[in-house]
Amino acid sequence: YALRARALLTPQISERNPEFASWILLFPASNYWQQGHAQEARKELSQVAQFARSLNVKVRDTNLEGVGLSYMTLGKLRTAENVLNSLTDPDGRNFDLAMLALARDDLISLRQYSARLGGGGDLLDTSVPPIFMARAGLLSEAQQGIARREQSAEWKGDPYIKAFVKVMKGELALAQGETTRAIALLQEGLQTIHRSGTFTFFLGAEALARAWERKGNRQEAMGVLEKASAERVRGTIVKGFAWMRVRRRLAYLYRKAGREQDAQRIEAELANLLTDADPDFPMLVELRRSP
Repeated sequence: YALRARALLTPQISERNPEFASWILLFPASNYWQQGHAQEARKELSQVAQFARSLNVKVRDTNLEGVGLSYMTLGKLRTAENVLNSLTDPDGRNFDLAMLALARDDLISLRQYSARLGGGGDLLDTSVPPIFMARAGLLSEAQQGIARREQSAEWKGDPYIKAFVKVMKGELALAQGETTRAIALLQEGLQTIHRSGTFTFFLGAEALARAWERKGNRQEAMGVLEKASAERVRGTIVKGFAWMRVRRRLAYLYRKAGREQDAQRIEAELANLLTDADPDFPMLVELRRSP
């Protein structure tokens, strides 16, 4: 059905519903990625980018953002950066470049781009900016970002939003060293989020596992990551990098627990997904160093 819809897609239809059009356009790339075919996924992304550049500015940005984040999932960070830097909306561009900084383990850039999200502008319909701020050490900015979302009419009208707020607050509590409180907030939030294929879900699961590790409870941490790992089917290539972070940490904990074969199985899976990645992509470099 998705492929038939994609064949019927025109610039006019795309302009009427940019988000749905982007999902349709990226469906083949997501499908290839789900099947572990990274090079085929990259070829699809190139075609989507070419089509997107023929659209008007707003629709072009929506599609190119998806393409850029998808390149990031494939480990092609330079290509992703070129695409994301072409976005015209500053809030969206800073958000995506903050995600790119996270992929690079670049705390300085994460802090830089996260700080730019703390002012006015669109709320981005996401709980991720305060998470970035908390991880970058911008704790007061994270608190302000959470408050802005709690007070907005758009967020107050969403029956599921309280779960996202709890994940944001859990990330902030973890950054503040309040591990017990962070666990309670993150657990409650993740249990009730109905949109598991989101950055918030996967980043929140990663944070909850870190919190359990701080408590010395490796078994609980592995359980959180195993549950989040099972949600790959609900994600797309656009959100794939966040899922891959969950898998990478799970492999690390499996090895710590003496489950070498399980760790190697995950690492082989991730290495296959990164067959087309930049040689210096941090996750790929880590995988090459693994026993």
